[in-house]
Parts: sequence; C-alpha cells; structure tokens
Amino acid sequence: MPPCSIRSTTGTANKITFGTSITTATTLNASGGDFDFIDTTTIHVNSKTQIPGAASAATYTFDNIWDVTDAGLLAMKLAGDAQSQRAFKFTFGTGGQIMVFNGYVAANLLPGGSAQQLVTTPSAITMFGSPTYYAS
Repeated sequence: MPPCSIRSTTGTANKITFGTSITTATTLNASGGDFDFIDTTTIHVNSKTQIPGAASAATYTFDNIWDVTDAGLLAMKLAGDAQSQRAFKFTFGTGGQIMVFNGYVAANLLPGGSAQQLVTTPSAITMFGSPTYYAS
C-alpha cells in the first residue's frame, strides 16, 4: 500500500497518499468510543470510585448513493473484502478541520431504499486506534 517506509529506533512510519475520495455519502453517523470504567472502591469507603478504562471501538456508518461505478465505493468494497486496514482523512466543511485515522471497512454495495427516494448502500469504517486532528 504505502509507497515508502521509514525505519526509526522507536517504530516505523509509512508515507500515506490519499487518492480515492468517497463522494457518495448522504449521511454520516458516529458511534462507540465509550469508556469502560474500572472500579477502584476499597473496603474502607461508603461510596464507590472508578477510573476510565479502555474505550470501545469507534465506528462511522454511512448511507451512500448506490453507484457501482463510483471509485470510492469500489475501493471501500475491495478494502472490506480484503479485511485490511486503510488510512482515512475526514475533512469537515470547506477549509474545515481534518481528522486522520486507520480503520477497517465494511461495504457490500447491496442496494436499498424507499419508494421515490435515492437508491442507497450502507458502509462502515471501524477505527483502529485513535484519530489525529489537524487544523485546515
């Protein structure tokens, strides 16, 4: 995937080239990211205490206009079929803030919808790790 790799004493960095855009999305919903809590209550107190633990996986779900020739949908389908991580860059608004993350894709390109509405197909991206945020 990435065209080059840089090895350092603390890990590996890969150059990412964002090339395919997903332009058919009509909805975007976020879920997950909720924290488990670890009970820290001792036998010496009358009220419970807790600290945040691990966060659940964050997932973005989309409804997309169904277009089996769209490059973005086809790339999502291929990534989902391969069950491989991909890098994503979300831009919020024109010149808006940017969120970058790795994730796994689920996209089957099955059409659905309602009478007199767009024919759509669902897709999802589950984050692997935490996102990084940038100003535009």
